[in-house]
Amino acid sequence: MAPSLIAGKLLGAKTLVLDRVQSSRRPDLPPVFANSMPKAGTHLQERMFDLLGYRLSSILELGPSSGQDALDPGEVALVAKRLRRLRPGCSIRAHAFHFPELAQHITGNGVKTVTIVRDPRDVCVSDAFYVARTPGHRLHAHYQGLDESGRIMASIVGVESGALDGDAPSLGIAEHYKRFLPWLERGPGMVARFEDLVGPRGAGTDEAQVKAVGGIVEYLGLDMGTAEIERVRGDIFWEGASTFRKGQIGSWSDHFTLDHTSAFDTAFGDMLQSFGYGA
Repeated sequence: MAPSLIAGKLLGAKTLVLDRVQSSRRPDLPPVFANSMPKAGTHLQERMFDLLGYRLSSILELGPSSGQDALDPGEVALVAKRLRRLRPGCSIRAHAFHFPELAQHITGNGVKTVTIVRDPRDVCVSDAFYVARTPGHRLHAHYQGLDESGRIMASIVGVESGALDGDAPSLGIAEHYKRFLPWLERGPGMVARFEDLVGPRGAGTDEAQVKAVGGIVEYLGLDMGTAEIERVRGDIFWEGASTFRKGQIGSWSDHFTLDHTSAFDTAFGDMLQSFGYGA
């Protein structure tokens, strides 16, 4: 199995049986590829699909951890197989850069795609805290040797291979978002924003949350009334996920120093506006 595909989460016999049962129960739910950058609201998105009635079928990682800029033939074959077998009522939770072959197989198999984005400055702060407290993360040891400011800077600019005992370098946040940008520019699917989905408990608004959840429901073609949408959005902010920290909009401003801001602005340039975020 290709190293970027999470072992044990793809194509197991038990998964296929449970997916088949789910599809018979919820044939009205189109299969979904739920994509996000790490720390950009993955569990917020997963919680929403759970409330909509989906079963999480598998987890897929293509790019953000490995830094790869292309898929090898084995990865393409596995991705094609998984998407071909994804049934109604089921979802794949993904952290995936945009690869032409991936987009082609998503479209060819009639899979709906919802990509969630978040202000990359908030992603940097969330990432810095997450890596430092997660022993299984490949950057954990390096981050443990840094203070909070150094960890945030590492999440902004990346980590060179020499600082990781020869392991693959960690890409900076701008390079991550550059490889993610085609999802917004040419799809497939729709884009949702963390800041809209999180609602008032995450410093968002009721109005934006209603519109965001309603837009996803409409994109999926689901027959849901106002009361059902209210039920979903009322429970979408969930603090029970193991990786949950704060889930707040704009908390980066409490942590960024002038050096962080300068490094971020230099790396991102005008790309921040391409994602719909201002200064």
